[in-house]
This record gives sequence, C-alpha cells and structure tokens, in this order.
Amino acid sequence: MIFLYYIQETDKPNVIFKFFNIIRLQADKIILPIKGEKITDKKAEKLAKKTKKILNQTIGKKIVISEQIEKQENYVNLLYTYDFEIMEGRWLFEVLSCKALDYIAKKKNLKKQEIRNNYFNQ
Repeated sequence: MIFLYYIQETDKPNVIFKFFNIIRLQADKIILPIKGEKITDKKAEKLAKKTKKILNQTIGKKIVISEQIEKQENYVNLLYTYDFEIMEGRWLFEVLSCKALDYIAKKKNLKKQEIRNNYFNQ
C-alpha cells in the first residue's frame, strides 16, 4: 500500500491558524495556513518542521504538492532536505483514477475487473 500525502494551501485563511502556523491534516491532505502569499524563510522553516513531524508519525515519505506550494521554493527545499520524495501530479492522477473506478464499480454493483478492462481497452 502506498501512503501518499497531498500538501496544499488553505482556501479559507483563519487568523489563528495563520498566526500560530497550525497545519491541518484531513485524510490524505496536509493543509498549510497560507493563501497565495510569499512566505518568509522563518515561517517556511516552521511549516516544514511541522510537516515533517506529521509525516514522521505516519508511514508516508512520498508527497505531492500543489502549484501554489510549489512556488514557495524555500519550503520545498526544506522538504527535500528532510528526505521526502516529491511526486509529480500526473502520478497522483493515475492513482486516483483507479480509486475512482473502484468507487464507481462499488456504487453501481459492477465487478472491478470488468470496469478496468473496459476502461483501459478503449
């Protein structure tokens, strides 16, 4: 089983989360308290340490980052120094498409093998 986490910025900034640099973990997403702003080196270091702490408690070493987070070079470089493997978004799409097909098969009461054969043979 692959443990992969997606790191993204928040869509609704919260003053308290932003002030205390509180990172939220929702299922397989890590949500940083930034909203389209350039973060300082000090803040990037705090966020990277907290991200490392969360990921060390889980088994995951592979992460995918959003486009906005990718622009935060100092944060991304710190993640690389903590030895996390940053995956491409295309790889994530392939993994999620299989999960989506399994979900559809379950809801429609179809066999997973039939769905995959029909989907990949087209």
